[in-house]
Amino acid sequence: MIGHRNYLSRLSFIVVAFLMFLLAACQPTVSQLVEQGDLEGLTELMAIEEDTATRIEAARALGELGDADAIPYLVKMLLEENESVNIAALRALGKIGDPEGVLPAMSALKDSPPSIQEAASEALVDFGDAAIPELIDGLKSIDPEFRTQLITILSQSGRSAVPALAAALSHPVQNVRFGAEESLIKIGKPAIPYLTPLLFEGDDSLNLVVVDILVKNGEDAVPALLALLNHDSREIQNKAFTALVEIGEPAVNSLIAALDDGLRREFIKSVLLEIGKESIDPLILALVEPELRDAAGDILITMGLDAVDPLVQAYEADPENYQNLLWPLVNGLKIPNAMARNKVQQAIVAIGEPAVSQILEMVLKANQVVFDGQVYYANPVLNGPAGEVEGEVLVHGGLCDAPGQWDGKIVLCQRGELTFYEKILHVQEGGGIGVVHYNNVPGGLLPIILSNEEDVTIPSVALGKEAGEMLASEAIRKEISFITEDISFVRATVIQIGTPAIPEMISALKQETLYNFSEEVLIAIGDPAVDPLVAALDDEDASFRSRLVYTLGEIGGSQAEGAIIKLLADPSADVRWQSAYSLGELVSEDAIGPLVSLLEDREESVIWAVRDALVKIGLPAVDPLLEYYHDETSSQVEIAEDTLREIFDRTSGAVLEVAIKVCSGEAYEGAAEYKRYESDVHPLVILTSYDEISYLTDDLPVDWLPFTPGELELVVCLGGQEKEVVQVCRYYYTGSGGSAPSTTRYRYKEEVKLIAAKNGAQIGARTFRGSNPDYCPYEKSGYLGEITGDYISNSEIVDWLKTFDIPLAN
Repeated sequence: MIGHRNYLSRLSFIVVAFLMFLLAACQPTVSQLVEQGDLEGLTELMAIEEDTATRIEAARALGELGDADAIPYLVKMLLEENESVNIAALRALGKIGDPEGVLPAMSALKDSPPSIQEAASEALVDFGDAAIPELIDGLKSIDPEFRTQLITILSQSGRSAVPALAAALSHPVQNVRFGAEESLIKIGKPAIPYLTPLLFEGDDSLNLVVVDILVKNGEDAVPALLALLNHDSREIQNKAFTALVEIGEPAVNSLIAALDDGLRREFIKSVLLEIGKESIDPLILALVEPELRDAAGDILITMGLDAVDPLVQAYEADPENYQNLLWPLVNGLKIPNAMARNKVQQAIVAIGEPAVSQILEMVLKANQVVFDGQVYYANPVLNGPAGEVEGEVLVHGGLCDAPGQWDGKIVLCQRGELTFYEKILHVQEGGGIGVVHYNNVPGGLLPIILSNEEDVTIPSVALGKEAGEMLASEAIRKEISFITEDISFVRATVIQIGTPAIPEMISALKQETLYNFSEEVLIAIGDPAVDPLVAALDDEDASFRSRLVYTLGEIGGSQAEGAIIKLLADPSADVRWQSAYSLGELVSEDAIGPLVSLLEDREESVIWAVRDALVKIGLPAVDPLLEYYHDETSSQVEIAEDTLREIFDRTSGAVLEVAIKVCSGEAYEGAAEYKRYESDVHPLVILTSYDEISYLTDDLPVDWLPFTPGELELVVCLGGQEKEVVQVCRYYYTGSGGSAPSTTRYRYKEEVKLIAAKNGAQIGARTFRGSNPDYCPYEKSGYLGEITGDYISNSEIVDWLKTFDIPLAN
């Protein structure tokens, strides 16, 4: 029986296998179904076939057939857990290209393995125009990774996606707008013809977006950007200008070709000048074109290439006749092109001294005001922007202490009350386009804007009192123009001329509108200028002597220092003040004695200049100042004391470092030995609990201040005022008897020690306590967490220190 059953089982298996073989043999192949165009057969095959390779082949075949009826079967394949089948289905959907397959393909982009996402992206690109509306709508998604995928697909769709993307730039949803913008940037050149018309539809926000897209297209966008130079919006014009400059050399030929457009010519010139050297060769070639010759020539002249070489060659050919060439050659120092300027500079330095007077004349004209046909030479505003303002109405702004109604006007501002920087800002805020400052006292005016005040954008110049008042009397009735130029390269040229320029530069120190330029040149020339400057100190003009002193002080050296010390006795207070100031800047120890004597000067301004100079000199001035301080005939004892205290404040870092160690228990062997009864003076400092010198040190007599660690005898170490519990008052809720929040009574205490710096010995110590706090109330309402007494008064500590012969003030 058992054998018989085994036989039947084997027979059943063979029969089933044979039947399956017959079924497979009868089933048509994928290639046969494709040849027959049998969509139904393919879908049935996919339904019953379990072999992955066959299913993939069937999916590929459905894609080749391109029948939209296959989409539901392909979508169903996307739901299977087999990446290869999913990928085959996506590729088939892309080949069919029917809009019904777009959303399933987009769904496959989300939360799928990279291989499926890549296949979905390729399929969506294959969909072409059919996918674009859904892709753009998908940009609404808040998923940044998904949006990035859609943007990439749209950009790969190329020109066909551009019209819809351009329209999407105005979409109400921000993500859609941003996605469209990024896609158009990636598409590049094919998008430009569709974008340019949008720029003239009047929507400023859309215009700016379109400009940004064009800017990122570089050279391909040059024609469109050139068209924008005529745009009604100044902002768009500026963006186009900046973009063309950034594109640079690739834009040059298109720019030059457009120079015959009168409306855009000035813009184009400016762009080419900004691009610079890359424009030169094409501009030279453009000189042969009649319609471009004038414009190209103007640009080359501004760059300096049209005039510099002929002038230099003419001078070299006939140096005897240089005067006719000198003036235009000197003006070549202002040419914007660096190479051209350097050629001019070399020629001028070779000429030397004969060119200096011409340079000074040019410097004089670099800052001037023209009003009613009269030229007024002015001073620049140091650190202010250069510029030229022509044919504008002058208005008088008084002190310019508030913005006025000054749109498009040049404003006259009198010196006083506010800084020049503040006055200029008020003019800017009021719409003014330039400032003419004038002095409120006789003499010239040389304003300065601090280097960190960079928000000044309008040019300004400065006049003396007389010229300013004349302009003030005519303000509002007439037009005015002025110019202020950057002459730093001119200054550098005179410095290179060097010693031959010194006599002219010293003479120029007498002129109100040239002395600053001359000072800077002489200071840069340095030592060779010292002897001529010292020789000129005998001049009777006090202002000139003062400028000589300043210049010598900036050059420095023993000879300059010695000459300035002598001028501390000059009859002019201005010269004495300048001499004291310069000696302080030189930190001249040789000047200490004469400076201390000058504390007796009758002019307060001189005394304060002396005080500041002694403070800058520092420790070497301490003993002479103490000697003056103790001299009963001295009239400026308080100023001497203030000077000593300021020197102490500036130099006390080393003393503080030692005092901190002493308070922490570390003696300083280099300190002075404390002998209580052998001296009336025991230099000390009072140190706070947070390692700073206490302001109580200011109450010490100036004799008791230790200016160096070697003078330090005693250190008073303040422990800092801390709270000490006096009593904890406890309360209970009425009725329930439960505990209520308590109130603590505190008083302040402070540990004070007096320590000898040399050996660390404690000379004295005391614990100070402040007053007791008020008593806790019998009953309280609300929350009263603590009650404190008064702080310990300084007078208590002072009185205790006095017992150690430390004469602190009350």
